[in-house]
Amino acid sequence: MLAFGQRDDAPRLEDELLALRAELARRDRLLAEQGQKLAATRASLSLLVSTLESTTDGVLAVRFEDEAIYFNAAFVEMWRLPHDGLEGMGEAALSALLEVQVSDPEEFRQQVSRRAQDSEDFNVVELLDGRIFERYVAPQVVRGQVVGKVVNYRDVTQRVRFEQEMMFNHVVVESSGPMLWVRRRSLQLSYANPAACELLGRRIDQLLGCSLQELDPGWTAEALRAVDAQLSARGRAVPWETTYHRADGSERSLELTVALASHGEDDIYIVTLKDATEQRQAWEATRRAREVAEQATRMKTDFLANMSHEIRTPLNAVIGLSHLALKTGLDARQRDYIGKVQAAGQHLLGIVNDILDFSKIEAGKIAIERAAFTLDKVLGDVSDLTTPKSTAKGLALRFEVGEDVPHHLVGDPLRIGQILINYADNAVKYTEQGEVVVSVRLLERADDTALLHFGVSDTGIGLTADQTARLFQSFEQADTSTTRRYGGTGLGLAISRQLARLMGGDTGVDSRWGLGSTFWFTVRIGVGSAADGTHAPQEKARPGPAGDLEEVLAAQLAARRGARLLLVEDNDINQRVARELLEDMGFQVAIAANGQDGLARVREEPWDLVLMDMQMPLMDGISATLEIRRHPEFQALPVVAMTASVMQRDRERCMNAGMNDFVTKPIAPQDLAAALVRWLPTRAQPAADARPTPAAQPAPHKALGATPSTGRDAPVAAAPDAAADPLMCIPGLDATSGLRRMLQRRPLYLAMLRRYLDGQRHAPAQVRQALDAGDAAAAERLAHTAKGVAATVGADAVAACAASVEQALRQREPRATLDPLLEQFAATLAPLVSALEAALGAAEAAA
Repeated sequence: MLAFGQRDDAPRLEDELLALRAELARRDRLLAEQGQKLAATRASLSLLVSTLESTTDGVLAVRFEDEAIYFNAAFVEMWRLPHDGLEGMGEAALSALLEVQVSDPEEFRQQVSRRAQDSEDFNVVELLDGRIFERYVAPQVVRGQVVGKVVNYRDVTQRVRFEQEMMFNHVVVESSGPMLWVRRRSLQLSYANPAACELLGRRIDQLLGCSLQELDPGWTAEALRAVDAQLSARGRAVPWETTYHRADGSERSLELTVALASHGEDDIYIVTLKDATEQRQAWEATRRAREVAEQATRMKTDFLANMSHEIRTPLNAVIGLSHLALKTGLDARQRDYIGKVQAAGQHLLGIVNDILDFSKIEAGKIAIERAAFTLDKVLGDVSDLTTPKSTAKGLALRFEVGEDVPHHLVGDPLRIGQILINYADNAVKYTEQGEVVVSVRLLERADDTALLHFGVSDTGIGLTADQTARLFQSFEQADTSTTRRYGGTGLGLAISRQLARLMGGDTGVDSRWGLGSTFWFTVRIGVGSAADGTHAPQEKARPGPAGDLEEVLAAQLAARRGARLLLVEDNDINQRVARELLEDMGFQVAIAANGQDGLARVREEPWDLVLMDMQMPLMDGISATLEIRRHPEFQALPVVAMTASVMQRDRERCMNAGMNDFVTKPIAPQDLAAALVRWLPTRAQPAADARPTPAAQPAPHKALGATPSTGRDAPVAAAPDAAADPLMCIPGLDATSGLRRMLQRRPLYLAMLRRYLDGQRHAPAQVRQALDAGDAAAAERLAHTAKGVAATVGADAVAACAASVEQALRQREPRATLDPLLEQFAATLAPLVSALEAALGAAEAAA
């Protein structure tokens, strides 16, 4: 029965087995479909994760159920979180890490705690390090249910800073001086700030869209072409002046500055306006006042002329009759008396003329004569007029003349005698016992000119420092009590100073109260000959022995003497140094003050060599050399750089521009001579048309730095004693090297120092003014000049400061960098200026 029953179940079991197999197949299919879906889901999830990881925004996902978090790499980087230890961290713990970085933790905590189920949230988070994040929160929805939130952080620091800067610029423009923006194509106003509206007397709606010609008819098409040409040529803003007629009928004088800026597809004229009405009115008032003053001067001159006429009439009788009396038979004593009467009358006539001269001096119309005379004649006249007065008071009158002083001169003897007589009369007047000494010394000799020092010393009452400071002014004497006792107008010293300055010199006084005074003046005068009083070239002192190198260079230079050299240099001190060095070497030298002038001289005249500075106004040396090399006929012309720019890049710029050689400042005579020998061809003899000047005649040894021997006609100062020379004790001044560059010619070095003081004492302020005016190129040129001339005179510390300023300007450093350098420049220069003024005063007094 059992076996039978099993056989009966077989079909059923087989059916069940088939059903199971079908179910297994179905489930396999379902499993395969689920696997495909899972793979697709994993691919989508991987794409989503990679997308989140590649975004620059920081993304944080928070699941509400268990506060599980997800974050991308950008979130970790922007919050600067540690990479380790974040896995498994909840939202609260993560928020605690973020709170310590924000500037307002409490507000940030409140932002994080807000959990609106179906709303978005936006706020801005500012961090302690200055960064700014935008925080955007959106709900995370799964099958219609909010299961969490997604927080997106975006770093907007740069955008916010830019917006702040734009807002700042807008506020600055709105609150700055009057400014207009004009479209270049249509010439219509696109912007006017409040200050411009106020200045022009119009509302903003009246200005916007208004044409430039409608606003100011002076802006014609021709004027605009001129402005465009200047803008293109200069590359910076150009000035413009106009008169604007306001709607209320008033006129305003305007000074404009026009610049050009790109703005999309159209350029914009940026026009800044300055109301110069008051300045123009002040200028006009000054002009009218000057006319009134000139008219008053003319009236005063007419009065003095009339008074002079009344005095000259009796003087004519005194002088004329004494002249006739001298032709009669007089004995020696009578002839002496009448001769003195005539001389005194002529002197009085000269004084009358001097009163007129004072008026001419004020009007700038005085003339200095140039005639041959002898020094003995002038001093004799002074003696004739002064001796009777000094003898009457029991005073000795002595004359001291240096052995090296030339006696045959060319100049204005009347003016020299006038000053000496004025000094001598004052010396006798204010001296009760002792002596009066008239001295003449030679300060400087150059070819057929000389600088003479005249002094009148006395043993009289002397002067206090306060009295000394008030001398040499019109109608001024030591004090009122002295004026009452001794009389006098106080005009003589003022005239003496003006006359001395017109003759190329100056005046001064050295005095101590109770110990007497020395009144002095200097005169630059011609040296004449005994034969006819005309100029006579004097033989220069020959130098002493030089080293082998100097002798070789000297011999080589001698073979090149007479060559024509063009010196292109804008600084007057550098011009003088280089010129005297070159002329002492025996060359003919001409000077061009800038590259533009130098280029013109090269085109107009033949030259054997050009010495070219680098930095100059109008056209620099680089541009000038490039232009010279453009012409085939000048390809062989040697051009040697002579500059204070000593960096390797400067040398390379010179060489790339076509220069042949490079000589640095301060100029070393040996280096300069060596460069000239390298590039100048030898000359068998001076060319017939060379016509060397007297300055080109001396032997070339002097240019090589040897110390010349002294001679009567051309004395050369010996090297000063450091212990006795105040110049050697000035901190920051290497006077030894400065004198060496002047070939040990001390008067030349003193003159250079004086010119350095006059031209450079305000150099830091001038650089600062150029920067304030926005002219960086001018500021760099001023610093370059200051560096070069300081190095030339031996002011090495000042030269170093100026070089630092120049370097910073060249690298376009900001004012925050430049201002400390300028302060250091000024702080270094100021004590040098003070010390030089004191030392030069002492040196000139002792000269």
